[in-house]
Amino acid sequence: MSRKKLEDRLAEVERLLAEGHPPSAAARAASNKYGVGLRQGQRYVARVFERWQKDNEELRAHRRDLVRYSAQHLYGQCFEREQWRACAKVLALLCKIDGV
Repeated sequence: MSRKKLEDRLAEVERLLAEGHPPSAAARAASNKYGVGLRQGQRYVARVFERWQKDNEELRAHRRDLVRYSAQHLYGQCFEREQWRACAKVLALLCKIDGV
């Protein structure tokens, strides 16, 4: 099977899942539509979920970077105003973000 055909099939399964169909129904629909076994339809569903997981990890990293940048900016403002409690809270947040 060509890469294009596979991508089309995965896009169809992703559309079904995004519309709220349960994974079993999406697998069954792919199985019927493309003339493959149910197990292959389940593999399509699994691959879509793997893609979503990867996308979520990348998105989480991006959001973490945005929060880190905002916290560093806020720390600078608090430090200039000598708001030491706020500085400590921002530092605690930065430690939590970085896993320290």
